[in-house]
Amino acid sequence: MKKTISILACAVATLVGANPPLVVQASQTVTQNEKELNDLLRQGREYVAAEDYNQAIEVYKKAASLDRKNPKIFSGIGYVYASQGNYRAAVKAYEIAIALEPNNADFYYALGYTLANGGDNVKAANAYERAVELNPNNLEHYLAWGVVLLRIGDYNRAIDASQKVLAVEPDNKKAYEIKSTALLKLGQFEEAVQLLKGASKLFPDNKELKIQLANAFLNEGDMYQGLATLEEVHRIEPDNPLVQLQIARILEAKQDLPRALAAYEEIVVIKPDSVEAMAGIGRIQLAQHDYLMAIIAMRRLLELTPQNPTAYYNLGLALQKRGREEEAMAVFNQARTFYQLQGNTAGVEQVEALLEE
Repeated sequence: MKKTISILACAVATLVGANPPLVVQASQTVTQNEKELNDLLRQGREYVAAEDYNQAIEVYKKAASLDRKNPKIFSGIGYVYASQGNYRAAVKAYEIAIALEPNNADFYYALGYTLANGGDNVKAANAYERAVELNPNNLEHYLAWGVVLLRIGDYNRAIDASQKVLAVEPDNKKAYEIKSTALLKLGQFEEAVQLLKGASKLFPDNKELKIQLANAFLNEGDMYQGLATLEEVHRIEPDNPLVQLQIARILEAKQDLPRALAAYEEIVVIKPDSVEAMAGIGRIQLAQHDYLMAIIAMRRLLELTPQNPTAYYNLGLALQKRGREEEAMAVFNQARTFYQLQGNTAGVEQVEALLEE
């Protein structure tokens, strides 16, 4: 029936002098464009899935040339550019998508992600805030917003963002991390301790939250609880040199030198080029009058940091205690030279006073 009508229409049009092939041609072009566009979008998705981003970009660009008002095409282009690490181009693509569909929360979220990865955290925060406004029920938007608010130092709003998440999901680990970090940055250590105690019960094996709790205790001046918490982390992750370094520093500050020395030595086993651990070993051995081992430690430290005036100074002290005066004088002079290069007047005066003696 439809075929008959079409034939009749063509016949009538021909009789009145019109050009029906042109009308049919236009109809075919629209259909062909739609088919080509769908094919291109399908190819683009396949290339993205295969992580062939160069081909994906070419395909999406062809699709955009066929339909310049389709925001999802430009969103796809933004996604591919972001996957390649080309964040500037990704931002432009997402901005076009947003201009075409200004109330799409996902586009703003993607724009925020791209801006944040490109280092523009202020604009990223604005994009995430708009995503939150458009879709206040998406907790991922709040979490991403909270992270960039921490980066730009807007700690109170970061707390607000994390609290929105915790109100819905009281066991959201990321929200606890954001809120506790903000509290520590604001110096609200007592509140941070209370928050992190609760978080530690929810996530007993989470080392990040325990490290934050340890820092909160230490900032409150509670060395005992801070050390105990760090030791819990050390049991969870015994090969973490940063945790062990914090433990060693606390033990040294408490004058628990044997345990501090053992902690520093454990770090060197894990990380042989640790400057701070080697310096700690040398300091403690010097304090314990183990001058020969202190000389060995300081010489190793100077291999790692050849222009370290404090290492030269401590090496000189150890040499002097061993009766190697001539070597000690030469080393003290090197310490003075490097203190001078650093502009460290107090260090220069310290060495000169010792040389005068």
